[in-house]
Amino acid sequence: MSIEPNETALLIAFARAASKAQEIEAVFRDSVIAALVLGDLAAKVRMDIAAGTRVRSLEDIARKIDRLPLGVLKEKFFKAFGHALSDPGVKEMFDAVNDERIFLMHNFFQAFPVDKLNGNKEAAIRLEKIDEILGRGLQIFRRAHEPAFLFGKIPPTTLREMLKLVVDA
Repeated sequence: MSIEPNETALLIAFARAASKAQEIEAVFRDSVIAALVLGDLAAKVRMDIAAGTRVRSLEDIARKIDRLPLGVLKEKFFKAFGHALSDPGVKEMFDAVNDERIFLMHNFFQAFPVDKLNGNKEAAIRLEKIDEILGRGLQIFRRAHEPAFLFGKIPPTTLREMLKLVVDA
């Protein structure tokens, strides 16, 4: 951030941080959906199909998960992937990420009104801190499900398409 941050630069920094916050939520949603879909597929293999038990569709699972608030997604995420997280500080990292996300999305413009952003160094410093914490959290949470599913670098938009193909097969 420049010495005298202007309103445009601060709004762009806000947008970048908000984008990371939304991406974190998407990682949690898609990871939980993947865990539930793959869990249902494993159950399908073990079940007696003649018993008439129906495996939920990807759409049914996604519709339910897409509506969940981040706190509920957190619980499902750590239940599904907690064993794959070698660092016990990851849950604390989530709390820090979530605190910054909540401030950014619900309180930033109350603390730093738009009409007072020009030259507001405090707002610039806070946005820089938020962006750094959200960026680190995003890296950690993206990697959390990769070892469990061996997905590697599947783009988030492709994950649901891939799961749909697996479910429909």
